[in-house]
Amino acid sequence: MASTSYAATEEITNIIRVIRLLMEPCTDQLSDLLRSFVSPASFPALIKREICRLPRLTKSQRELILPISGVYSGNYDDMDISLLYILLRNLSGIQAHNKGWGNSPDSADRSVSANIERLRLARNNCAHYKKGMSNAEYNLVWSGIRDVVVDLDKALGIGNKYQEAVDFVRNDTMDPLRDKHYMEKLINQMKELESFMEKVDYLKRKTEENDEQVKQKMQELESSQQKINERNIPPNIQEQHKTLLESWLKGDKKFHEIHSFPDIFDKVQSQPITTMIGGPGSGKTTTVRHLALRLQTDC
Repeated sequence: MASTSYAATEEITNIIRVIRLLMEPCTDQLSDLLRSFVSPASFPALIKREICRLPRLTKSQRELILPISGVYSGNYDDMDISLLYILLRNLSGIQAHNKGWGNSPDSADRSVSANIERLRLARNNCAHYKKGMSNAEYNLVWSGIRDVVVDLDKALGIGNKYQEAVDFVRNDTMDPLRDKHYMEKLINQMKELESFMEKVDYLKRKTEENDEQVKQKMQELESSQQKINERNIPPNIQEQHKTLLESWLKGDKKFHEIHSFPDIFDKVQSQPITTMIGGPGSGKTTTVRHLALRLQTDC
């Protein structure tokens, strides 16, 4: 007699039914939503123009919408929730919900973007129910998804099209082969997403490490430069320079740049050596000091 330890339980049936709901009517509804904002005919040109604005795509997502040869020729029915979410978020122009794209929306927020977010989160949360979903959890999750579908039906102006599909799936007979297909499909999608996120995290860590190394090198160079300055200029001379500079700054407060000063400044910057000529009391010293202070701050 075959063992019954691996027989489908009510909890397993619950999670599989939710997965089917998300992968069938909910995915189809998001496809319709994307079509309402971006026609499939205009998609190839749009994706080529806007690809740089999209977040990193997985290998399979990129191959689907940007094939090596030719262009995408589908009508969005071959896309999963993850890819549809990315495209709706970045290409449709739909306004972000109050918490912002990528975050869990407020429970009272029934905007289109909030409902798109809820479907993404529901799909991701399914991966946590490896041993099934209790009846209480199932009823709560199903009710939440159904509310989203009702809202999006209204936004699309298509009556109760997907609401009826949701109710059908809830009462439809379970097919073991089909259910296995959906479970395997979800597992593969989540594995690909996890692998992708691991690569992103690795690149992020390497970037942070490189930034820290650059910062450390800069600090070492600044420290070395300071030591060179301190070593080559005796402390008493440094103090004299500081006192002299403070007196220059005090006297420079009253300096007024006349109309010819920019021309003088340009000539000083363009020449390695400049000689200032003028009669007694014409302001040569004051002008030279002002030039030196400007060069210190501007260059």
